[in-house]
Amino acid sequence: MKPWPGTSQGCTMENNELEFLKRLKDTFRVEATDHLRSISNGLLEMEKTPSQDRWTELTESVFRESHSLKGAARSVNLKTVESLCRAIESVFSALKHGSATPSAAMFDLLHTSMDIITGVVSSAEMEGSASDSEAARVNARSLEEILAEPSTPTAETGTPVAQAPSPGVNVPTANTMRVSVSRIDEILVQAEELVTIKLSVRQRRAELLAAQQSLQAWKDETSSPSGQQSSTASPRREERLQRDEALLGALSEQVTTLARNLGHDQYSINRMVDEHLESIKKAVMVPVSSLVEIFPKLIRDLARDQGKEVESIVLGAEVECDKRILEELKDPLIHLVRNAIDHGIQGAAGKITIAIAVPDSSHMEIRVSDDGVGIDPARVREAAIKSGIITRESAEKLDFDGTVALAFLSGVSTSPIITDISGCGLGLAIVREKVEGLGGSVAMNSRPHEGTTVRMLLPLTRSTFRGVLVRVTDREFIVPTVSVERISSVLRSAITMAGDKPMVRIDDVNYPVVDMAGVLGLTRRIRNGSPAGPLAGRLPDRIFVAILATANHRIAFQVDELVDELEVIQKSLGSMIQRMRNISGAVILGNGAVVPVLNVSDLVKSALLDAARTGTANKASKDPESAEPSSRIPKILVADDSITARSFLKNLLETAGYMVSTAVDGADAYARAIEGDFDLVVSDVDMPRMSGFELCTRIRGEKRLSALPVVLVTALESRDDHERGIDAGADAYIVKSSFEHSNLLEVVRRLL
Repeated sequence: MKPWPGTSQGCTMENNELEFLKRLKDTFRVEATDHLRSISNGLLEMEKTPSQDRWTELTESVFRESHSLKGAARSVNLKTVESLCRAIESVFSALKHGSATPSAAMFDLLHTSMDIITGVVSSAEMEGSASDSEAARVNARSLEEILAEPSTPTAETGTPVAQAPSPGVNVPTANTMRVSVSRIDEILVQAEELVTIKLSVRQRRAELLAAQQSLQAWKDETSSPSGQQSSTASPRREERLQRDEALLGALSEQVTTLARNLGHDQYSINRMVDEHLESIKKAVMVPVSSLVEIFPKLIRDLARDQGKEVESIVLGAEVECDKRILEELKDPLIHLVRNAIDHGIQGAAGKITIAIAVPDSSHMEIRVSDDGVGIDPARVREAAIKSGIITRESAEKLDFDGTVALAFLSGVSTSPIITDISGCGLGLAIVREKVEGLGGSVAMNSRPHEGTTVRMLLPLTRSTFRGVLVRVTDREFIVPTVSVERISSVLRSAITMAGDKPMVRIDDVNYPVVDMAGVLGLTRRIRNGSPAGPLAGRLPDRIFVAILATANHRIAFQVDELVDELEVIQKSLGSMIQRMRNISGAVILGNGAVVPVLNVSDLVKSALLDAARTGTANKASKDPESAEPSSRIPKILVADDSITARSFLKNLLETAGYMVSTAVDGADAYARAIEGDFDLVVSDVDMPRMSGFELCTRIRGEKRLSALPVVLVTALESRDDHERGIDAGADAYIVKSSFEHSNLLEVVRRLL
């Protein structure tokens, strides 16, 4: 039966058209990304006032890229992108012919146009919102107005006016092809699975060799004089023994041959797996430029927001590494760049350098440097003391490098105010967590008035790694070899007590000794009447210790047995377990056993935390009154003239477990704060009778309320408004346009 018109056949045609349009947009997205990259890089270089020849070349290049992007956008009916590209094309046509003068305002508009187009191209359906369309219209009109202004070159710009372009710019054709990332990832996963097969073959060969040895032992025993029959034995039994001996000999020869052949096969499989995996690794290696190319513009925009001019320099971007590592490095690099602009460069101008190098065949080094004021150790110490991370007595004993290391701890921030992008004390902590999670290390060097350099050492690939297989109680764990500084067997008598902490001295270096079983929450059996903990061990007079190292700490962890060192593939814990303390993943050994991989960074933090808790518990046992916990629920005052906003914030904070009172404006909030007993104030800024800025100033003027934390939540997001918040004495300034529930709750938790 033929389908009804407009039913199944019509649906099929419509589905085919939608599928074709989707493929067309996917193709456009890839092409547009290349064009946008070329245009943005060209704009950034043109702002640096290149030579006359280079200026001409860049003008022609950007003109052609914008023209090509305009045509591609028209093919997928993206009017917003097409209209902006037309305006950009007009600007560069005018620059080519000398009828327009470059200016800072022109480049700002061009960069904003790039941001709008990038946002549309990056969106899921590439439709573009109403706000995108309006922004594009306004930007295009502003570019037209600049072109309409009289062209009067001034000495201030210092930028050469383009003459007629030379006949074309030669662009080398890359000897590459586009391959879907998902397909490469699939091949890589399959290649990684071969490593498990390699381990299995190794295990089977070991089992076969054990069987061969057992057969040989039996054969030797049966053929020994003690096993021979007496002369009175029956001929039938003698015949059976001879037949068994012959069969055993043949079987032993077969097993020996099989073991030898399996050894040859294992060698071939190992070579094939290693070569295949190495080839796939190279296929997913990408230049670091694919990540750092966004940073010159990012640095420019962040600096402009703060009224600064910051030059960016990128060195060694041609270095290649695993794309999965690059994907994880984006956030740490953004944090470092933002820190350099926010805290390092205090003047109107400065420089940030991102340098990539390959110190050895398996690692890369990324250095992020600024020429700012450096780190003020006194402010870092005070921030750490204020956050409760360290006591004043301990902080005063730290040298300069030890103080700088505090900046990597969560909660330490020298910012005078918490905002939606800084001041929470998490930036450098996130950098360290990310880098160490990738199997790398991070360190910082800073000198007052000379600048700061953050050095990250990372593996080039992420597929396989060497791991030490250890046994703790009756469990096995993998410790990444890169984090193992050394492994030793030490005498119990070498362990001394420093206060209540066990220490061991190895090669003239003292290390704290920690029982890994205790950190992992495992119960250690007491053996031979010996005590549990660092003084217990597998041998009567010795214990095994693995000295594990992070950027700032080295600890000797006691383990029961050092089993082997293996090349392994780490698997994730699955979607049901997003994060598990002290564990980063799991590996499958050749015998099929699933073994957890230890997160050394977490392990060290857990050991230090346990030691701190032990010290606090000991102190509390001597002073019971000081250890009495407070069960009082914090009270928060919310001030906003919008009943919707008040209700939203009230419900959000009450759900988080706080007691909340509300005020209809700043004056009402001030009166309630004077009369009440609140632990924190959350206020809007733009309110009748009394603004949030004035409310904050009035609160700071009251002696009883001067230390009361104030969080401003507002739609005002300019730099001047941020500075007014700081001047008023606000503890946090959160912009509604980037508001997230978790951000506010985290800020409140920190301030309380």
